[in-house]
Amino acid sequence: MKAFLGRGYNVVANSRTITKSRAFEGSDNLALVDESIAEAATAAKIAGVAKSKFGSIDALVNNAGIYFTKHFTDYTVDDLRSLVSVNIEGSTYASRSRPTTAPSST
Repeated sequence: MKAFLGRGYNVVANSRTITKSRAFEGSDNLALVDESIAEAATAAKIAGVAKSKFGSIDALVNNAGIYFTKHFTDYTVDDLRSLVSVNIEGSTYASRSRPTTAPSST
């Protein structure tokens, strides 16, 4: 993300607590969205922020993911649900929120 900003690109970044982390300084080229990517509405919000603030979405870096530092056999049902909701559903929601330039198949 810092590399994109350093080159003058516009960036919308997301995590559940990205503004509270204070990891990024304010910038005209940066918008931050505090919400869980495991929710479909978050991906829609990220896309909406990109379109309203910057006019378009030119690229999507979809690197959301969580993991647990325990053996797989120790995962609880809630652990598995969290993994699926963030790593699979969240990535799918984000990818679907980006308009495609691929030709229509119809």
